[in-house]
Amino acid sequence: MALATGYLAVTGCDYTDYPIEATFCDDWCRVLRRTGCDQEPENCIRDCESSRASDRCLSLQSTLLDCYESTPADRFECVGQGFQSTVRPTPEICTEQRQGLIRCEVPRVMECIEACEALDASDPSRAGADAGASTTNGPLASECPEPPFPCERMCWELDARFGRGRPTTQTAIDRTDDTDLAAIGEPYMRCAQARAAQCRAGTSTTPGATPSDAAGPSSLAMSWTGLFLECAGLPLDVALFD
Repeated sequence: MALATGYLAVTGCDYTDYPIEATFCDDWCRVLRRTGCDQEPENCIRDCESSRASDRCLSLQSTLLDCYESTPADRFECVGQGFQSTVRPTPEICTEQRQGLIRCEVPRVMECIEACEALDASDPSRAGADAGASTTNGPLASECPEPPFPCERMCWELDARFGRGRPTTQTAIDRTDDTDLAAIGEPYMRCAQARAAQCRAGTSTTPGATPSDAAGPSSLAMSWTGLFLECAGLPLDVALFD
């Protein structure tokens, strides 16, 4: 999705020599492909075309593209391998432009993001992380998720699981979906925060675990996504978000 940029494919072909004028999606893929991911060129174009912003929000998507183009390539991450690889911007880049587009095009997701960010700001461990203090002291604390909570990523995951779904190459975005993602996600986010804190403290994140289980997260997909899905009682079957 062009809004959830991490789900866009990155192409490996040369976009510099066009027999015809480049389209918006040609430019989008040219900018994202600078990371060198290996996905098939047509996959990036197909994903972009299926998730273009509506006419009323298209100028905001163009503004986001301008921001991405002015951002060094090393601020984007290549996620996955081979033809399934995708690009994800690091969370701190072009946030204002990206969230402006999300607010226009998918307000239910933006409402979720804003609620999540407010919840994240109230997390006591976030204050320590923002001050540069270590929030980890357990024996395997380095394997545990650290603040901040990845609100954009989790709200897109909520939309995929509980709304009528984020756009894919087969399914366009449903702009009529009014699912209250913020209300659905709040208990799962609080649960994930609590389990991450337990992990960093070296105590168990699994209900009913024995003391020997408290050494670390060996049986868990120990990531924000893994904890979030575990709290929601959902299978850990989406590697794309970590």
